[in-house]
Parts: sequence; C-alpha cells; structure tokens
Amino acid sequence: MKNIRIETETVSKKSEKNPEIISTPKQKRLKKVSTSKTVYLELNGKQIDVSELTAKAEAIVKKSDPKLKYTSVKVYVNISEGIAYFTVDDVEDDAYKILL
Repeated sequence: MKNIRIETETVSKKSEKNPEIISTPKQKRLKKVSTSKTVYLELNGKQIDVSELTAKAEAIVKKSDPKLKYTSVKVYVNISEGIAYFTVDDVEDDAYKILL
C-alpha cells in the first residue's frame, strides 16, 4: 500500500450575498510516497536478501529449461545445512538448490 500525504491550504473568496471574505479549506495532493520493503536472513555473518533467492531460483529454472512455463516458485531455506531448496509448480528436483 502506498502512503499519500495531503496538505490543506486556505482559499479566500468573496460571497455574492455578503461582501466579506470567507475562508474555506481546499485539499492539495502531493506525490505518492512508495515504501521499500526487503526481508533479510542473517546466517553465519551473512545477510541474505529473500527476493534475491527467488530471483536466483528463477534464473536456474530458465537456464535449465528456457521454454518451461511455470506458475509458482517456492523457496525453502534450511539454515542448518546452509542451503535454500526450491520447487517449481510444487515439483522437486536435485538441481533446485542454492548454496547460501
């Protein structure tokens, strides 16, 4: 979800019935502010970006079979082994692993 900041400014105008100045608030929109989100795993003094693991898994799949069409890649991190295993469309393969 993106954050939106809204500022208000006062606009003065004359009323036709009453020559006094009437102040009414007017909303002014600012640029949308996007928030950066990253998840890191810390393992033996290394910081591992979870999104990079997913990108590496997809690169391995594309390199092994460029014509393969898939709908899901799931990454499982085994901290004790120092390896991230992944599945493609819930199919396991011995080649589907990344050393951390």
